[in-house]
Amino acid sequence: MLSVVSVDLMEFHRVRPLPFTIAFSLGLLTLITAFIEENVKPYQWSDGGQSFASQGSLRTLALITTFYILFYFFLFAYKLHIRSHQKFKKVTLYPMAGILIYGPFLFSAFLLGATLSIPGIHAIFIGIGAFISAMTLARHPEILYLLPFNVISLNIVSFGSGLVPYRYVWNNEQDIPFEPTLFGAFFETNRQFSTSTLPLGSIVEIKLEKASLITKPMSKLDAYVVMIADRFSETLYANLVRFSKELENMDLGKMRSNIKWEVKQINELVVKHFPYIPNYA
Repeated sequence: MLSVVSVDLMEFHRVRPLPFTIAFSLGLLTLITAFIEENVKPYQWSDGGQSFASQGSLRTLALITTFYILFYFFLFAYKLHIRSHQKFKKVTLYPMAGILIYGPFLFSAFLLGATLSIPGIHAIFIGIGAFISAMTLARHPEILYLLPFNVISLNIVSFGSGLVPYRYVWNNEQDIPFEPTLFGAFFETNRQFSTSTLPLGSIVEIKLEKASLITKPMSKLDAYVVMIADRFSETLYANLVRFSKELENMDLGKMRSNIKWEVKQINELVVKHFPYIPNYA
């Protein structure tokens, strides 16, 4: 169950009910059958040590559960590789290789009974495969953010003038060369709408057919911070809120059309609050 939960959180940043229910049901059935005497038999290792081995419905359920979990992990690694940018194609091969090492070998060893004749062989396969996958994710944590969302850019829009004095682009290939004045005017109109016409709070997301504009007003700086991504994410929004609060507390002065912002300072702040968003620049 925890394996399915971890994969869903990495891929979707939420737990999907159906895969979790399947994993929970298989785990529960396996646990119940383990308490049935006919499904467990005593086993003696070559060194004389005593243990127990599964048989009957317990062995069948254990095989099905193992296959389901391994397939779920492999499917995640495969999608990670297929959907990744060319920059990450080589890196994303390693988690898939790690799963292939301990997946088919472990399943085959369990199926053929090698785990009984060679003590600890399953632990060797799991250790090698898990080490390869874990080391890859530790060195390149940004690849975990390839599937949940695709972030294109972060923009700061000035109130009133509607100018866009700052942009940070993660994905140059998908970046949209918009007209800054029209873009700023659009958000200035939305600001007036949410404060005067319909004063029910600031607009958090503007959902388009192919993207979402995630927004957060910064009253101290008379500006909006706008993130363009393929979908809304609570994780992205939470980081955007923290970013905007720290930006407001920086000694940058009021944002006006004639004030040039300290780009280097803001760049460092972006990297600090969004460290794992893949940068395709």
